[in-house]
Amino acid sequence: MNELLTVLASGTVGAVGGAILTLRGRQALAAEPSKPAPPAAPRAPSPPRIPTTDAEILPQFLRDMRDLWNADESIYWRWVEERQVLVPDSWSTEGELRPRFFDMIGWGPLVRWAAEEDRPHFGGDVGGSPMIAVAPVRSDRLYGVVTVASARGIAVDREYARGWIVRFASQVASLVSLLDRATPLPKSSHGKGALEMS
Repeated sequence: MNELLTVLASGTVGAVGGAILTLRGRQALAAEPSKPAPPAAPRAPSPPRIPTTDAEILPQFLRDMRDLWNADESIYWRWVEERQVLVPDSWSTEGELRPRFFDMIGWGPLVRWAAEEDRPHFGGDVGGSPMIAVAPVRSDRLYGVVTVASARGIAVDREYARGWIVRFASQVASLVSLLDRATPLPKSSHGKGALEMS
């Protein structure tokens, strides 16, 4: 059952896990709130896989981001212009119907601020490392926001994170732009899963 979400003091509207973030205090509906899962122990990198469909490309890139920073999760939040909201579109957590580790109450405002201010943000601190790095995903327009987060702290310092989160966001913008413009080719022995630009 959907319920009206509480507007946080920061102007963010959201629920913990699988939620919607709005900009400038607009209200939205989302699934019932749930608590984020407890942080995972440091992980070994996922085995390398080559995506076989267009839909697997962005989640695989997000898994690579997560693994490089020894984080719990990375998420691409898509900007939906008609509704003026950011919604989780792709995430690194395999086999989950929605992001599992994201702390909406603690980190949701950073996602909104990154989009509004068009600059990266960092949150939390564990031994000098941020708990979350956030950057807008844009080229000629705002596509959304990318996050990399870990409750135990990301395995990089802030200066390293500042340079790389912007580069990752730029790469996500390129992927999203290409995937948004792509049309699957008709099935053939050569073109299965290939892209055709429209």
